[in-house]
Amino acid sequence: ARYGLPTGRVWRRYWQGMASLLAGYGVATGRVWRPYWQGMESLLARYGAPTGRVRTPYWQGGGLRGWLLAVAGWLAFAGMAGADTGPYPPGPGEPGTDAIPAASAYIIGWATGVSSFQPGPRQAGTNSSVVSYGSAGSVTGPPDAAGATYPPVANVPVPAAPVLSLGDGGSVTLTFARPIADGEGADFAVFENGFATTGTAVFAELALVEVSSNGADFVRFPAVSCTATAVQTGTFGTLDPRNLHNLAGKHPAGYGTPFDLAELAGSPGLDISRITHVRLTDVTGDVVNGRGTRDSLGRWINDPFPTNFQTCGFDLDAVGVIHQAAPDLPALSLTMSGGGVILQFTREAAVPGSVMTLQQSGTGQDWQPLAVSTDGGAFVPAPDVEAVESGAALVTVSAPRTAGRQMYRLSRRRTP
Repeated sequence: ARYGLPTGRVWRRYWQGMASLLAGYGVATGRVWRPYWQGMESLLARYGAPTGRVRTPYWQGGGLRGWLLAVAGWLAFAGMAGADTGPYPPGPGEPGTDAIPAASAYIIGWATGVSSFQPGPRQAGTNSSVVSYGSAGSVTGPPDAAGATYPPVANVPVPAAPVLSLGDGGSVTLTFARPIADGEGADFAVFENGFATTGTAVFAELALVEVSSNGADFVRFPAVSCTATAVQTGTFGTLDPRNLHNLAGKHPAGYGTPFDLAELAGSPGLDISRITHVRLTDVTGDVVNGRGTRDSLGRWINDPFPTNFQTCGFDLDAVGVIHQAAPDLPALSLTMSGGGVILQFTREAAVPGSVMTLQQSGTGQDWQPLAVSTDGGAFVPAPDVEAVESGAALVTVSAPRTAGRQMYRLSRRRTP
């Protein structure tokens, strides 16, 4: 504690005071150069630090040599820890990636509207103006940032941009024609316009993600950042996707970051079977001045800062839907006609793997089909039943009245 190490960390004033000395030993940025670390292995091993950790006897034993070795071991370990990667999936092209291509067949829909947009400033903590690049039309429908022509930035709004820039701490809330639903694996993916130098180095501007099933009560995905914070990621710095979890923007343009609603199961006020709103809030990456964003574990999230441009902050391209809630069934009307019955309803659009069935029953248990439509195709009637479809998607089914069968229902199911 006398040397500023009560929790195993060097206090800032000690770190800054030692900077020039440490620079001579390859620790200018708080990381021990790998060659230097490898060259020290045999020496450290002699003093009980074969993996960069000092054994307890040496740490507790005191003495100048023990203390210096403790600091050297800690610095070596800190340098290695800063260079290590988190346990999360890498970027596109790397084994185990979770990046979802924009053209993936798993994506069955896109955001259709924007319910709110709160732009942030170009640089948090300054008197800079708010961002003004993009509009609601930039983030609805499929992504178009990859390979797009970007209008030049100016001191006036640029609504025709292919992305919507949020600014430091800014947010946008999107809506969907059909709610997102929890299914197997990822349920939706968020697309940004970052670019990759490799599968483990991406110029990424990040955002926190929240969802709501009523547009009022939002629940945030538990974001995790393992990126070291000893050094600020600069304006054009890169991040390793393997250090990031539940942070939109970890993958480059053309690839979505997936989110699984099952992680939020049981959250009060949230129905993960009918998500109607998705909100994205820019991560302010300032880890030096105390104005940044923390992850779910209370750690600073280090991403490029400052980015004092008109396109500052997270640049949203699109939100793709992987699992949707089933649409509400249409109303079923019934008319008695002589010795028969006429049933009418409006058919839904063709949905692959969907089976829609009109049935009758006398007990509510032994349902018998009157007409069946598979994969959105024409309704095929049972014997002695007539099914007619009009141009307005109105289906009229005429069937004889069967003694004891006075109950009718319209059902839908998805085939495996």
